[in-house]
Amino acid sequence: MIERSILALLLVGLLIGVVAVVKPFTTAILFGAALATAVWPRRQALVRRGLGRGSAAALLLMLSLVVVVLPLLAFAPHLADQLVRGAQREAAYFAATPDQPTWIKGVPLFGRRLGAAWDRVVEVKGNPIPQIWSS
Repeated sequence: MIERSILALLLVGLLIGVVAVVKPFTTAILFGAALATAVWPRRQALVRRGLGRGSAAALLLMLSLVVVVLPLLAFAPHLADQLVRGAQREAAYFAATPDQPTWIKGVPLFGRRLGAAWDRVVEVKGNPIPQIWSS
């Protein structure tokens, strides 16, 4: 009984570990599954016409890379510019933070916490974005 319980706990731990590792890649996995499902009839048609399975897969992979990656590469510089502009707007927004109202610290129960939170926001108002965005 103890051995089975330990085995079950190890199995549950392994499953939790696998989910933790795979979780960041869920979107990519689902996108790949959708792409593979959409292209499957074309693959079957290529195989029926005499093209080998590996050659059909390679051809469809190259076609999907052209369809997905080329537009991404075309828009990447524009997206980078938009990210920099957005970071600058956010920095300007936080730089315009008004002074702390005097009544905030007088709020019952939460006044000190609100005042400290306000001070933390104002502390970083001049530079809320890490330096990697300024390059």
